[in-house]
Amino acid sequence: MEIRIRNIIQAMIAVLVLALFAWLYGDAVIKTFKATTIAPSFTEGHSIMAAATAGLIGGIVATQLGVHSSERMKQLGKYALPSSPEQWQAIIGWIYVGVYGALGMVGIIAWIMKSGTSSDPNLVPELVKNLASAVTALFLGVVSGIFSTK
Repeated sequence: MEIRIRNIIQAMIAVLVLALFAWLYGDAVIKTFKATTIAPSFTEGHSIMAAATAGLIGGIVATQLGVHSSERMKQLGKYALPSSPEQWQAIIGWIYVGVYGALGMVGIIAWIMKSGTSSDPNLVPELVKNLASAVTALFLGVVSGIFSTK
């Protein structure tokens, strides 16, 4: 029973961190798209928690995408659900990569669309720029890994 409770708590934490990441950055990206005259600003707590969740999820995703194996998504999900069936591990792995990648792509699009010109204001907050640049770097690493000759 003790292992089962630990696994449930571990899964809840994994889902909570992913949900917090999605909420914090989703809010930032939506506010960026809605901005018309001034870039949105965020509290220090919002920025710190967003950076912390992005670092955690980005690190997990980057580490596992670097694994040369057909088991990559299962390994990613194993961190969140170590004692669960392999199919659930693969599902949580794909969810992590999907949420991180989707929010990152939307962040990149917001950055490009709202960067401004000489006559328009720059409406992209640092929070969204940081997400977009981190995800771009991850994508570049993944693409270079795909084309490596190892």
